[in-house]
Amino acid sequence: MLLASAGLGSAWLVGIAVPAAPYRLWFVAFGAISLAAGGVLLARQQLRAARCGADGACVPASLRFATLIGLLLGAVLLWLGYRYA
Repeated sequence: MLLASAGLGSAWLVGIAVPAAPYRLWFVAFGAISLAAGGVLLARQQLRAARCGADGACVPASLRFATLIGLLLGAVLLWLGYRYA
């Protein structure tokens, strides 16, 4: 709704969505695999920060937090795409 009030519509997406509809399950599976890979990378970042020391200066906390937020947002969008498409 916020984007629509700014004048950005989504009607142009119909041209993409209609031909991609038969491959919806493959796209959802690819999204789930990508999120799982991102989770593995986040776990590696956490381990590296734990080994680095008390402050975790090797991997900044801001980077780990941004990765976590991105993964959570991706998971919500994946669920919404599966649920409402």
